[in-house]
Amino acid sequence: MSAPVKDAGGGQAGQDDSPRGSGKAVSVKKWIIPVIALLLLSLCFQVFIWLSVRELREAAPAPSNRDLLESLQTEMAEMNQTINSIAREQRWLQECVFLLDKDNSRQENMAVNVNVTLSRLGEKETIFILFRPKGDAEWAEEELRLVQGLEYSTRILLSPFYEYEYMVASRGGMEISSDTALIPYNVYGLPRWSTDLKVTFASGSNAVDFTIFVLVSQNVPLPEMRPVKVELRAESAGAVSESIGFAEDHNAAGTWSTAWSLPDAAVVNDISVFIDVTYENGLTRSEPFEMLKDRVRYEMK
Repeated sequence: MSAPVKDAGGGQAGQDDSPRGSGKAVSVKKWIIPVIALLLLSLCFQVFIWLSVRELREAAPAPSNRDLLESLQTEMAEMNQTINSIAREQRWLQECVFLLDKDNSRQENMAVNVNVTLSRLGEKETIFILFRPKGDAEWAEEELRLVQGLEYSTRILLSPFYEYEYMVASRGGMEISSDTALIPYNVYGLPRWSTDLKVTFASGSNAVDFTIFVLVSQNVPLPEMRPVKVELRAESAGAVSESIGFAEDHNAAGTWSTAWSLPDAAVVNDISVFIDVTYENGLTRSEPFEMLKDRVRYEMK
């Protein structure tokens, strides 16, 4: 993999991102004008349909008018499909598919195959995929190899700890790049999880009891990515960190739960709560558990 490329803008790269990091804007392509014209045509057509439908409704349509209304609605749907099809044909990047290569993936490095299909390409063009952890300023890049026609492919290595964004760019006469998009997280990374919470306030006191659920996705990219431990970690200034383990519910795949109590609901504003998930390969991922504070504040009002 070649060295990272500086993002001159220091922010999100889009259609105008320069794949060389020079900050030079990509010139407006000739096909933008027909696309805009098609969109305006679609808008005018839909306004016409809306006005026609309104007139029919106000006139208390007879059965024959209802047939006309249905016909107009069908024509509008067909027109939208045509516009979408033409717009897709005008896109330079037709498709970008990411597939995890499990045989060549090892714990902290996920090998991901990238398959790209373009709509057009000039002569002597070189195609690259640029990728970086979401929010980073620097791009890494990998050259795409021609498979056939306008189809290209390569393999990139990604860390399971980050969400990645990418764009596809050409170098040569066209100097064009795609919009920035996110690589689907479950293709290469650790299984996602979601959290749920049950709150019970004690009668006649400020004590509050929590039942906390962590629902871990069963879409495990590699066997080593199977979660083996889930913990709640509570921290507050000047106090010892508290850690509470979750128990896995073997009758409900991917469900972990625990119970936790606070003697005074008001102290929830003074603590930071995290959920830590440890995987079979020893890696641990942590996320703040803001839902707990939000629920207590809401239900105490």
